[in-house]
Amino acid sequence: MNDLWVPVVVGLLFIGGLGLLLPWIRVRSARKGWELSDYERIEVLMSPAERSLFGVLKTVAGDEFEIFAKVRMADVLTPSRRLDPSRRRSALNRTISKHFDYVVCAADDLRVLCAVELDDRSHHRQDRRERDDFVSSTCAAVGLPLVRVKAAPQYSAASLGEQIRLAVRGESS
Repeated sequence: MNDLWVPVVVGLLFIGGLGLLLPWIRVRSARKGWELSDYERIEVLMSPAERSLFGVLKTVAGDEFEIFAKVRMADVLTPSRRLDPSRRRSALNRTISKHFDYVVCAADDLRVLCAVELDDRSHHRQDRRERDDFVSSTCAAVGLPLVRVKAAPQYSAASLGEQIRLAVRGESS
């Protein structure tokens, strides 16, 4: 019977310790300007339109490509080393909060081959057009092919595959 009380006592001490620790964590995080309650979980990673296109891209990929969704631009594009530190930081700030809808990589070594952007109705807004112009011109400047896909109820895997293969080979459709 004595052996049963040991885990119970250890468990109660652990729970009590957490109770004492949690307010300290909240106070400490509040000093840094954030709280644990500042965040909420996002249940779904992609909109229905993004998920639909992702499914077709996975079909297109086969054994030749790997498809990654919602990749930060800063993980694909880096500011030039020739820039002074202030301009490097400024250039990084322009990409760090933006993402590509999809990035197509070579299956064998994950070399980035092209980016894919899904253009839905939101891309008609002025702020989105400015973002799209920045993304397009930056990709062109660094030689990263960018495939733009207009949102549609259905996509042709054959057509999309051809667009990606042409972009990867440096040809335009």
